[in-house]
Amino acid sequence: MIQPYIPDATKPFSYRLAGHLLRRTMVGPTHEEIIAAEKKGLDAGFEYRIVL
Repeated sequence: MIQPYIPDATKPFSYRLAGHLLRRTMVGPTHEEIIAAEKKGLDAGFEYRIVL
């Protein structure tokens, strides 16, 4: 069974993971959009993409 990803000190939500999320939910995210999503965190970054 697939386990949910929960960021913590050993597995933080990183630029790489933010970029992966944005590439799956939009076309061609910019460097600035990836940085913004990384700073917001996983939940806020995901919610932001769903609301748009």
